[in-house]
Amino acid sequence: MEKTIEYIRSLIIEEDEGLDAFRKAQEDKGVPIIRKEVQQLLSLLIALSGAQRILEIGGAEGYSAVCLARAAGAQADITTIEIDEARVAAARGNIETFGLKDNITVIADSAEGFFSHATERGVYDMVFLDGPKSHYAEMFEDCLRLLKGGGMLIADNILYSGMVSGEAATRKKHRTSVEGLKKYLNEITKDKRLITSVVNFEDGLSISYKKEVKNETQT
Repeated sequence: MEKTIEYIRSLIIEEDEGLDAFRKAQEDKGVPIIRKEVQQLLSLLIALSGAQRILEIGGAEGYSAVCLARAAGAQADITTIEIDEARVAAARGNIETFGLKDNITVIADSAEGFFSHATERGVYDMVFLDGPKSHYAEMFEDCLRLLKGGGMLIADNILYSGMVSGEAATRKKHRTSVEGLKKYLNEITKDKRLITSVVNFEDGLSISYKKEVKNETQT
């Protein structure tokens, strides 16, 4: 499988030297960022759906937010949540470097804190979950509340290096995350409000489409 993933990545050509340099710098620092194949798939989904208002949970230093904004185009309106203050500062600097400060809002807060203040319904075209894996299930209903009918809920690292399926042994320090991911997967695959697909490449990705409901009130 590793050779297959390497081959897939070799087919994804970055045409932007600035973004390539940003990715390499993040990898060298050990900052967790989305994989190239995930980045490409997100760009495709945004192009197909026309998503512009996107909520990201777990922004790190802004790499994925920059990728999302560039994929969404000039009207992109990205909100990214990050609790680590040093990463928040780095993200804001990186976003300004790419000329996207008018398209991306970085909120320094936990997901729980953000959700407690976000009272709207159906305001986002897409929600991208890439924060603490143990909390995915806890965030599910809030994510769905903020997602519009016809929108997509996407969760990264959903298979957690094979530990969720049992292909790989669950290390003690990851047990809480694995249990949380299993609960989240159970919810999204059985929820009648969603159509869900789990994509099995490397660390996994789930894509859930929120069905549109007639006369649904959105703000």
